[in-house]
Amino acid sequence: MEWTSTTIGTGFGHFGLAVEDVQKVVDLVKAKGGKVTREPGPVKGGKSIIAFVGGPRWLQVELIQRPATPEPFAQVMLRVGDLDRAVKFYEKAFGMTEFRRRDNPDQKYTLAMVGYGDDEMKTTVLELTYNYGVTEYTKGTGYAQIAVGTDDVYKTAEAVKAFGGKTYP
Repeated sequence: MEWTSTTIGTGFGHFGLAVEDVQKVVDLVKAKGGKVTREPGPVKGGKSIIAFVGGPRWLQVELIQRPATPEPFAQVMLRVGDLDRAVKFYEKAFGMTEFRRRDNPDQKYTLAMVGYGDDEMKTTVLELTYNYGVTEYTKGTGYAQIAVGTDDVYKTAEAVKAFGGKTYP
């Protein structure tokens, strides 16, 4: 499928990559002619230093300043129509933990970070974002899935179905 006929839909947000020095990476992106859509700086109401750079057509990449890590893939942001339901689903079906939740009334959204372990800075997380008043998103054709590792795919598939998710052959 060509880029021109691919749509990402409205539910996918962005990917996040951990980098040791956000400013250095942004300077490199600019030097190579890339697009910076948010200059480096702290997250509103937080301490993390982030920036956003443009990827191929629809893709935004969030750069998140963290200490060196062997796994730089830090997060995937998904928009959800019911934040409490989504968090409960990932907790119950996949055994994830909600690390934190932040309401941003000025921008009219609330987000929850979910993942494995006890420290969101040491794992890949899902950033579940609820935009006030939006209960449904289009699926698009350019983004398909999130893969989660499991010791027992059959048991996990049953949990997914038990908590309202779907499995595919």
